[in-house]
Amino acid sequence: MYDTPAPKSRSDARIDALLRETEARLRRQNHVLVDLARRPSIHSGDLDDALREITEAAAKTLEVERASVWFFNEDRSALRDSATGEVLQAAKHPLYFRALETERTITASDAQRDPRTSGFNDYHHSLGITSVIDAPIRRLGHIAGVVCHEHVGPMRFWTVEEENFASSIADLVVIAIDAGERRRAQESLHHRLEFEQLISRISTSFINVGQAELDQSIIDTLASIARFTGADRAHIIMRDPDRVTGSMTHEWCDDGVTARREMLSKVPIDAFRWTDDRLTRGENIRINTLSDFPAEAAPERRLHEMSGTKSLLAVPLILNRSVSGFVGLNSVRREVAWSDDDVSLLRIAG
Repeated sequence: MYDTPAPKSRSDARIDALLRETEARLRRQNHVLVDLARRPSIHSGDLDDALREITEAAAKTLEVERASVWFFNEDRSALRDSATGEVLQAAKHPLYFRALETERTITASDAQRDPRTSGFNDYHHSLGITSVIDAPIRRLGHIAGVVCHEHVGPMRFWTVEEENFASSIADLVVIAIDAGERRRAQESLHHRLEFEQLISRISTSFINVGQAELDQSIIDTLASIARFTGADRAHIIMRDPDRVTGSMTHEWCDDGVTARREMLSKVPIDAFRWTDDRLTRGENIRINTLSDFPAEAAPERRLHEMSGTKSLLAVPLILNRSVSGFVGLNSVRREVAWSDDDVSLLRIAG
C-alpha cells in the first residue's frame, strides 16, 4: 500500500504563498536592477538623467510615493536634494546623520516615532509620510549622500529584500557618479587641447597679414575666443587720440545678438571711472553676474543692463607699456563664471 500525503494545513499554505510572493518580489527587483545597470544614462556621465531614471524605477519598484537622492556639501555640514536643491543641516538632525555613517540602511517603519527620523516630523506630517527606508551612498570609503524612499499611507514594515534593494539602488548611484567624473575628466582634457590649439592659432594668425586683412583677422580672432568661452559678444575698445574718450574699434556678435559698435563711439572715459581705474592699474575685470559690480560702478552696471549683458570680462590692452584700451567679452543669454583660461585667452589676444 502507498502512503497518502497528509493534506497541507492552512499555515503551510500561507507559508507557501509568502514564499512565492517573496520570490516574485525578488525577481522583480533583480529585473529592475539589471535593467537600470544596462541603461545608457547610468554610464553616459549625465548624472541628472541617471538620477532621474534611478529614482523613478526605485519608487515604482518599492511602491513608495517618492524617491530622491541627496549629496553632502563640501564640508559635510549638510545634505542637498539633487533635484530640488532643498538643504538639510547636519547640526539640526544629529541622530539621522550619525545613523548614515554607521548603518547599512535607515529603515524606519514608524518614521514619525523613530528617533533617527522623527526630527523631520513637520515634513512627514505635511506630506503624510509614515515610513522611510534610506540607503547611504558609500563611495571611496566615505558617505557621499543618501537615497531616500518615502512611503505614504498605512505604516510599512520593510522586508530584508527591500532593504537590500534600497542598498543596491545606492550602489547604482555610485556607478553614475563615477561615470560623471570620467566624463568631466575627458571633457577637461578635450577643453585643454582646444585651449592650446586656439592659443597656437592666435599666436600665428597675424603673421604675414597685410594691412587690408588686419581688421578682419582681428574680428576672426575675437570670434574664436568668444565661441571657445561661450560669450555672445567680443570687442576691443581703444582710447581715442585725445585720451579723453574711448571707442569700440572691433566687435564680433553671435547670431541674434545686437551689435553696439556704433553706440559706443567717443564715450567719455571719465563717465566710467571705476572701469578706467581698474584697467589703468593693469587689473582684469571679471563680472559673473551684474550684482558683482560694487556701488561705485553704478554707471557701468546701468550701461550693461541697457545692453542686456549678464556677465562680462575685460583685460587691459597694453601698447608701448601703456594701457591703450581693453579686450572684452559679454554674455547676454546666460550668466557665465569666467575661468582663468578665459582670462588667459584675452591676455594673449591683448
